[in-house]
Amino acid sequence: MKKYLILNDGSTFEGESFGSNNIGTGRLVFNLVNNNVTEALSNPSNFGSIVISSDPLVGIREIETKDLQSLEVNIKGFVVSNFLAINRSEGISLDRFLKEKNIPGIYHLDVHQLIKHLKNKAEMVGTIIDYVDQHAFDQLRAFVNPNNLTDFVSTKWPYLIPGDKKTVVVLDLGLKTRLHRSLTEVGLNCVVLPYDSSIKTIDSYHPSGIVITNGPGSLKELNSLVIKISELAQKYSILGIGLGQAIIAEAFNLDLSLKNQISRYENQFVVERSTGEVSTVRDSTNYMIPYSNNFKKTAFILFTDLKGREIKAFRIRKHNIIGISFDIEYDGNGRNYLLDEFIDNLN
Repeated sequence: MKKYLILNDGSTFEGESFGSNNIGTGRLVFNLVNNNVTEALSNPSNFGSIVISSDPLVGIREIETKDLQSLEVNIKGFVVSNFLAINRSEGISLDRFLKEKNIPGIYHLDVHQLIKHLKNKAEMVGTIIDYVDQHAFDQLRAFVNPNNLTDFVSTKWPYLIPGDKKTVVVLDLGLKTRLHRSLTEVGLNCVVLPYDSSIKTIDSYHPSGIVITNGPGSLKELNSLVIKISELAQKYSILGIGLGQAIIAEAFNLDLSLKNQISRYENQFVVERSTGEVSTVRDSTNYMIPYSNNFKKTAFILFTDLKGREIKAFRIRKHNIIGISFDIEYDGNGRNYLLDEFIDNLN
């Protein structure tokens, strides 16, 4: 059956339907990491989005429950180049998974041309639909993204991830299972709290440090947390990942800008500043910290991109406060150097 992806700039891309027959509308995000369909579908940072996969072929591998990054799967659509329907006696096929979650999919669509069309464009919104007329475009242009996406993905109640080492508070802006596992593997005793928890609530758990996760929100929505960081920095070690890094950067008045491109989750090369060693990481932040001499007055540079123009990880001077733009749980060399540094310097 024919299916269409229409965009709020008036463009139309034709393909074939799979998954649910529902209509799905949301902001567009790219998943440029191959062979991670389950993660792309369940990543809390993709909440409310239509995910565009660069994978040349999906559907061969079943959905792996162990790879789910959240039990709540809340994307609005899935766009792929080619889809192969394979039914197995074990596991859940991609088509069945999308149907169960009421997520529409579209394939046989020229993803390469779509990515080219969206290159260097800011946030875009699209609809996956089975017909195209003026009314569909009118509805799309009237679409308004929900306010405060963090509120949708953050835990509503505190819970414990037990460990036998020091206690850290995890402020949940969209906690992924992958990060959850990494914190468990190093033995941290983690108290996961709602993102808007008060300083008094954080203090009541007597943590040695704080972890601020990545998520789908924006700095504008999280200004109250930015303000809290100044006080929390006087008491605790802090590790910020993705959006968490941006919150730290904003709190310490570091140069920070919103990337003028569609949100993307992709492999990138980064350079460790002290050794010159190159690693592959998975980066998904929408914010960029440009390299500048002024930056060095406030923070030490730990990692940059290959060209040295963008700061990927830093540590605030006179504090054990580390900001990282990429997934700390993934390292091309199998290390957790930054996590180890954070843990070694906990209060």
